[in-house]
Amino acid sequence: MFASFFFWKPGPTLQKSITGLTRSLLHDALKACPELIQDTLPDYWAQIQSTPWQVRNELPLSDNGIRAAFERLISNRKLYMNHCFCFFIDGLDEYEGTHQHDTKTLVDLLSSWTNLAPETVKICVSSREYNMFMNAFSIDQRIRLHDLTRSDMTRYVLDKLRHMDREGDKSTLTKAIVENAQGIFVWVALVVKRIREQIENGANLDALEREIYALPKELDGLFEHILNSLVDSDLKAAYQTFSMLFELDNSDLHLGGLSLSLLSYSFLNDYTQDPIFALREDFRRRFVDREARARRIECARKQLNGCCRGLVEVRHGEDGDIIRITHRSVFEFLSSRTQKDQMERYLNGFNRVDAISQLTIAELWSRDPGQISLGSNLDCMALSLVYRRIKVKLDEPPYSFLVSLAFAWERHQDAGNHDCDGNQLTIYTWNSYSIIDVISRSSTDRPNHSRPFQILRHPIYPAALHGNYDFVQWELERNTAAIPHFTPLRLLYCILKNRECTTPQGMRDMMDCLYTHGIRPQTVSSLVLTFLYPVMNDIQKNDSNLGDENTEVSLWHHILLRCFRYEITAAIKTMHGLGYVVEKFLEYGADPYFFLSVTNDPDPRVRLVVRVGKERQEQWLKILPFGSAPYECQDMSLRDLVERWGFENKARILELIEENALMLEVAAEDEVIPLSGEEQSAEDVSATLRMVDLAAGDNVDALPTEPMSAAAEIPVDSNLPQDSLAAVAGFRSQKLLSLVLNSPTYISILVLG
Repeated sequence: MFASFFFWKPGPTLQKSITGLTRSLLHDALKACPELIQDTLPDYWAQIQSTPWQVRNELPLSDNGIRAAFERLISNRKLYMNHCFCFFIDGLDEYEGTHQHDTKTLVDLLSSWTNLAPETVKICVSSREYNMFMNAFSIDQRIRLHDLTRSDMTRYVLDKLRHMDREGDKSTLTKAIVENAQGIFVWVALVVKRIREQIENGANLDALEREIYALPKELDGLFEHILNSLVDSDLKAAYQTFSMLFELDNSDLHLGGLSLSLLSYSFLNDYTQDPIFALREDFRRRFVDREARARRIECARKQLNGCCRGLVEVRHGEDGDIIRITHRSVFEFLSSRTQKDQMERYLNGFNRVDAISQLTIAELWSRDPGQISLGSNLDCMALSLVYRRIKVKLDEPPYSFLVSLAFAWERHQDAGNHDCDGNQLTIYTWNSYSIIDVISRSSTDRPNHSRPFQILRHPIYPAALHGNYDFVQWELERNTAAIPHFTPLRLLYCILKNRECTTPQGMRDMMDCLYTHGIRPQTVSSLVLTFLYPVMNDIQKNDSNLGDENTEVSLWHHILLRCFRYEITAAIKTMHGLGYVVEKFLEYGADPYFFLSVTNDPDPRVRLVVRVGKERQEQWLKILPFGSAPYECQDMSLRDLVERWGFENKARILELIEENALMLEVAAEDEVIPLSGEEQSAEDVSATLRMVDLAAGDNVDALPTEPMSAAAEIPVDSNLPQDSLAAVAGFRSQKLLSLVLNSPTYISILVLG
């Protein structure tokens, strides 16, 4: 039997309603036990089953539908053969009722849920001791939390006041604090901290007791009281601290967010005096040894205690002390409209992302080279900076911060003792940072945890990943030799991973830039990140989300296969960005001869038919399992696929497909056209050229004066300038004119596709 536990805490307005409560509990229950969806939402399940899986339909659930589904979940007796549920619901007193659904309605609803399945559904709720709840639940159903925690609070206070000489005074203060806390441990911690400060300042017992009984008993009142007791300079520093911690808390990472280290925080005064202090040459040259770092950390600890008065605390992290908001209730208090307005008045243009950036890079320069461990808080913090700054548009030429970040990372970069020339590039992304690593080719037979890899920490890689193409192009124009492990293909993989293309022209310009660095449609790539393997290959379990890195394909075909992968995994936003990559590759002369077939019998497979040079090639690939079977199809052409994928620039892509197909067809026909044995005179040639109706702007003098061989090779995509399609067209135009020179047939109008 599966016992499922679900915790609900009211947050936004929606969640403080009955609908919000029911929606949250239903979502969490079905997420934990997806096998129950079919019985809980039968109509929607049937509708989904009858719809092709790749069609994304919106199926809105009404409030009544949600409530009915939840009641169906907990009342269906057959479910309890394998399941039972326990729901923890916090803060009933925060429920915001309506005229139709007051607090009594909420209480009756909770009781009805347990009555539906008294043996298999348990609910534990918490609330202040309001009459409505006290009357609804008998005394044998209630637990007074502060009665249970009283002994723990008492021990805590006695420990914190152990430096007091008079045992009687210590006992009196302990009793007063615990009684006034009303079971709220955060209140105890903040008040004890305040009392300790008063003792150090020489306050007597009577003054300390008056302080305890005068403090607000509600947390919001206590927080406001603490902030109002600060002088303006300390209050400004407190709000700057809260602002930075808000930014980091909102990162919502898999490890619960990032934290500002105490060493980074020690540079806050430097930042307020000079916002670019960490970028200055004299700061970089300043050596900070271990003793100096220890002094800075101790001063920062005292400063934090002085300005935040317990609302922020220091915790010990894996790579040093970090600072965090003391309790979630502090966040909720500071998120109120009144406090936000107050913070804005004191912050006065303070940019929290820029402040975090400068403090972090200051710590990078202050740490000993190589001291930053992989995956540590500082490592992830530094990796997140590029993305954070892109979101608020902080960087512009000459990109002083990003250049300084690259130099700072260079001090800590571990060259390693393995090669980094493999094709397998893995990108781990969260909301605010990315880790990009390159796996060695020689590591494919190793367990996942022991694969050698190299983190790509240079800012150009996350900038490409998150869409700051201006910086990427600017950096490429400077000196690619200074970029660790740089290859154009590696950078392109980062671009292809961009989740949402918000600047189509920027994507086009970026592709042209990579073209000048050697990216071509025929560039050798692999099947990595396509979900595909040759049918004869065994799929390595540790690489089951990647694709085969040892099977070489052209980059053009790799991109089209990745479009297919994003479609079957419903990564629609990412695929839209790929549309502009497809467009540019067609402009570079990519061959649109591409056919795709998909079958699910006996297992999901793809048949790929392409043309390499003049040869038609066919290959069977197997699709890695990822859930529902992909759609089946037979010989879908590139045009069919583009119609299906629905790129934003679909019309332009279809136009280019026709143009490229026509040009390649003409080129193929040209190579087999038999030439007449009769030679034209120079006068006839001149007359023929004068009859050609050239497009406006064409230079007649630029036409070839020497006949070209009919067998001359037309370079489609190697070593062409950026406007290669026009160059290909021009080259082919010249070849057609050469054919005219060697043929007795007169052409009066030449139409170029």
